[in-house]
Amino acid sequence: MSSIFEQNFTQWQTLTNVPSNSQWLGFYAFLAGIQAIIYPSIRNPEGYNLAVYPENLRETDSFVELSPALEHVSADNVRMDAKTYSFFANPHASPVRH
Repeated sequence: MSSIFEQNFTQWQTLTNVPSNSQWLGFYAFLAGIQAIIYPSIRNPEGYNLAVYPENLRETDSFVELSPALEHVSADNVRMDAKTYSFFANPHASPVRH
């Protein structure tokens, strides 16, 4: 497999029954304490994806904030930080308000 950005990388995982390269990258990024990764989109050559590890925001000053102008984003859930990470890690929990 040449790259995690290969168009058909998901087929390799199915054929070999092992995690894909992108899953390994995400797993080790999480273990390393990285809070988020921005990476090129496979489906949209002009787009990007954002993977956030809410648990890694705990006890930091880092945060992720979404635009409240997005229709599908609740005004209560636009910011993920040390106070609110647990809601995003467990969406069934009650959000912590500032």
